[in-house]
Amino acid sequence: MHFLFYLFIHVSSSLAQVSIKYSAVLYSSGFNPSIKPYPTDPLRYEEAWPYKYSELFEIGKRQHHALGQWFGERYLKESLNGCTPVTIFARSIDEDAFIKSAQASLAGMCLPNVSNNFTNAYFSQQPIFITTIPVKEDEILAMKRVCPKYGKLRQEYLNTEPYKDGLNSYKELLNYLSEHTNWTVENYYDINEIYNILLIEDLYNLALPNWTQAVFPQKLKEPACHSYALPSATPSMARLLVGPLIKEIVNNMSRAITIMPSDVILSVYSGSDNTIGNVLTALDLFDGKCPPFIATILMELLYDNYANNFYVRILYQNTSDMTEPYAMAIPNCGTLCDFTTFTEIYGHLISVDWEADCKEDEDFLTDLQIFLLLLCLFLLALGFHCAYGLIYYSRRNFVSDEDFTGVVMMVEMFVHPPIMPGSPPE
Repeated sequence: MHFLFYLFIHVSSSLAQVSIKYSAVLYSSGFNPSIKPYPTDPLRYEEAWPYKYSELFEIGKRQHHALGQWFGERYLKESLNGCTPVTIFARSIDEDAFIKSAQASLAGMCLPNVSNNFTNAYFSQQPIFITTIPVKEDEILAMKRVCPKYGKLRQEYLNTEPYKDGLNSYKELLNYLSEHTNWTVENYYDINEIYNILLIEDLYNLALPNWTQAVFPQKLKEPACHSYALPSATPSMARLLVGPLIKEIVNNMSRAITIMPSDVILSVYSGSDNTIGNVLTALDLFDGKCPPFIATILMELLYDNYANNFYVRILYQNTSDMTEPYAMAIPNCGTLCDFTTFTEIYGHLISVDWEADCKEDEDFLTDLQIFLLLLCLFLLALGFHCAYGLIYYSRRNFVSDEDFTGVVMMVEMFVHPPIMPGSPPE
């Protein structure tokens, strides 16, 4: 009995000495109609919606404001400096819904007691700048910057038999969707796009066409959710797609270990459902379920003062309701993972040199270029061989001296063609 009592005291005192030094907060946008309607969609006209496409709904703003309040309670409650650029860095995908999501969540953190017009109130004294870069130039958060090596790896994966066999099992569904949407539906991404359109329309209580009753939501859900696992399906693909973000986060953790801040340092990333799916898959933590609106990943650096050691904890909130996120078991490490061990497990992501790795194959010639080069070399060699043969046999008296002189002149004309009257000098 005494042993259990002292064990309880020991564990309690140890837990009391564990503090969060850094956290990377990655979330998807709030409720918004970010869709491209299919051709036969009765609601394909933007006028049918009270909001513009990709504009954050009012409910989406309030979702993120509440999420920001939760962040503030978790990370800033005991902060000495509060909500300042010294402790908070914010980055967003450069599109309206994601920027508005970031603004609302930062307002929730910095102005938690404002219940109305919180975004405007936040703008009046906004202390945190939201970093954005054009989507096509963003390899860290939007993950849309072109990477030739990644494109090659992705195509190789899509040509594998397991992928083709899996997709072939949905052949009837693909044909059904193609027929009723007037789209060419041929892969998991197309299914997911249709699923998201119907999901948003259904969540907004809009009437769906009769044909959807046979497939939505159940028959569409599994293949639609599977699409989130495909971009990071192999370690090499994950390295190029997700590596830059994980590398940035781990570098921030390393800096926090060096400076040992008194307040929690936060990196806030306003991403998409695809960003969430890509990261979970790259970390080998994807559960096969579609990331919902305001899905949130927390990657926290913990310091255990008792053990004088640093640990990484990853938490995930996979519901749009404000519930406590759950700790995920890091592969071969557990829910509390020693920082050094964590960097070893995900070393293939952290060690990425995106610029160099993506250009790895750019100096190699394509098959067509190789063929043309070999053809030119063959023709050149054939020409020299013929010329040499004529000269060689002429010396063996197979041709007369007069003919030999003519052959030499022909070779000279081939190598140094005469300048025609009126032609510019070379």
